[in-house]
Amino acid sequence: MRKNLITIQKIISALAKEDFDTVEQLAGELGSMDHSEEALGRRNSMPEGYRSYGPRLHMGFQALSRDARDFGDAQHSLGQLAEVMGTCITCHQSYRLVVSE
Repeated sequence: MRKNLITIQKIISALAKEDFDTVEQLAGELGSMDHSEEALGRRNSMPEGYRSYGPRLHMGFQALSRDARDFGDAQHSLGQLAEVMGTCITCHQSYRLVVSE
């Protein structure tokens, strides 16, 4: 999650500079899903409702990456990023990781 937040900040910075190549690259990284055994195991241990947010998040970043490349429109990209972050907020309002000692 921290990596996502750091990358989102970099995307915002790139949009401020209208650096759409960087937006495409960073959003593309967040749009790709990790299919490693470790990631799949982690995903499978989470509640079904939580897992439903992942595809929406990744598809949103894929669209942001593609549209940054194809349109180069900062306002459009910011709207897409706001929508993706809405998914982040909804998930974080619903789920929390509780670590027991």
